[in-house]
Amino acid sequence: MAHLIYVKAKDDKRFSYVKFGTYTQRNGKKSVLLNPDDIVVDGWEMTSALTTLNIDDEYDKRIYDFLLEHPFILQNKHYELIDTKANVKKQADSILKSAEAVQVATGIKDNELSDLTKLFGIGDGFDNDIVRAKLIQMAGQAPDKFLEIYKDADKSYRVFLKKALEKKVIQKVNDVWKHNNYTLGISDEHAIAWLKENSDVYAIMKNQVRGNFAKKEVEMEVSTEDMTSSEGVSALEKAVDAQKGWFKKGQK
Repeated sequence: MAHLIYVKAKDDKRFSYVKFGTYTQRNGKKSVLLNPDDIVVDGWEMTSALTTLNIDDEYDKRIYDFLLEHPFILQNKHYELIDTKANVKKQADSILKSAEAVQVATGIKDNELSDLTKLFGIGDGFDNDIVRAKLIQMAGQAPDKFLEIYKDADKSYRVFLKKALEKKVIQKVNDVWKHNNYTLGISDEHAIAWLKENSDVYAIMKNQVRGNFAKKEVEMEVSTEDMTSSEGVSALEKAVDAQKGWFKKGQK
């Protein structure tokens, strides 16, 4: 398959002719073009709004290399280079990534679905088949984000924070996670780090979320003096919240 490059005028209706003349490269050297006879010429003329270069051909490769850093390409909004082979590879990579994500979503076990409804913001009240279908839909449409969320090493902690917030075991005050009068952290990541470092308290809080016994005061406070300010909600949580439009009840 030939490696084709399109040299394209963005406004093809107004295009008639352009000459890409010699220019000075960013390293200070003058860029010149050699014709097929290896003679220096003063540039390259484009007479069609869409010109195809086959860079497997030696002379077309010279033209392509000459145009790569040309000011008309880098600075001028009227012309562009389109690498068809790179576009095909990008499309192929996207298809393969979608297939991988869909395969992962299809293989999710039933006992994971309840937690994943929290993590992906799907909401309550859907049966397993609908939840799975929505996860497969997201996997196909946004495979990178789906895999990032699903394979997150701290996934179980993120699910816990959402459940604990719903059960009022912990609170979020001005984007700060708190348990009763004690601060867990000023972001999701700080709160998760706190839970990891205080496994005994974490176990008690998990039981509270399950409703096994009433909430108790935890005689433990974490200083936030060394913590930096945070915008609050983590980038990952924002990404999940952005997907909520996909997962409204009643969506087919």
